Formats: sequence, structure tokens, C-alpha cells
Amino acid sequence: CQCDCGNQSLVIASNFRKGQSKSCGCSQYAKKHGHAIDGEETPTYQTWLHMRQRCLNSSNDAYDNYGGRGIGICKEWGSFEKFLTDMGQRPDGMTIDRIDNDKGYYKENCRWADKKTQLTNKRNNHWVEWHGGSYTVSQLSSMCGIGHQVLSSRLRLGWSVDKAITT
Repeated sequence: CQCDCGNQSLVIASNFRKGQSKSCGCSQYAKKHGHAIDGEETPTYQTWLHMRQRCLNSSNDAYDNYGGRGIGICKEWGSFEKFLTDMGQRPDGMTIDRIDNDKGYYKENCRWADKKTQLTNKRNNHWVEWHGGSYTVSQLSSMCGIGHQVLSSRLRLGWSVDKAITT
């Protein structure tokens, strides 16, 4: 079987069918290393596992957007302890964010970010220049008090940014 963390292990079929085999042992590993609360993996440990899944497990639903397009994980972060040393505990309400989405997961390219920061840092964002700054359509719509859909539609129709905002 392939575990959620990406490791493969041999499992007795009857144990698997009964739901007794749920991991390769990584969840017990987390508990041994103090990264469990009331028997559950910590958010930091889960972040590390999910990052590995996205990048290393071709069966993962998100693989095409991560490992499948060349997003990797630095060798050092194969160890949870090194990941924890570099990133620290995941703050409440934050998730891991790659500063440059075309680069992989490593200390200098990662940060803990809130949902708003994450949404601003997506590959499919539409960026526009306005008054010397660069903004996503969402940011600009919030700043100018115009609906996102309205602004987006006007820009798609070829309107200038100024006209799209002021009309």
C-alpha cells in the first residue's frame, strides 16, 4: 500500500480491509516525536505530510499542479525534524506558501501565510498595473470599491484600468 505520506509498505490484506492499517507508521512516528495532540498529528506535521503528498505521490489529486510540474522538496525536508527547525510550528490560521510558485519547497522560498496572502500568490491571478503599482484584480476591486466580477469583465473586454474603475 502507499501511505498518505508517500511511503510504501506491506500490509496484511485482512488488516487493511478491517481498517486496522491506516499508515506506514508515520502517524506513530509523529506521536513518538511529540507532534501529536491527544493522539492526533499536529497541524505542522500534517502540513509536512500534505506537502510531500502533493510533490511525491503521483496518485495524489494535487500532484499535477505540484510534483507533476516539477515542484520538488529540498533534500533536507525529507526529515520532519529539519522542516520543523527551518519553518517552526505552523501558526493558527496559516498554511505553507511558496513565495515563488515556480520554485519548490525549501527554507528561503517558503513562509507561513494566511488565506488572503495565499490567494494573492496564485499562478492564475490576473495582475494589472495601476498608478505605479501592481495589483491582482481582487486587490484592485477591494481598494476601489468595485465588484470583482464587474472589474474583471471590463478588463476582459479591453477597457483601460482607469476606465474600468471609474465608469
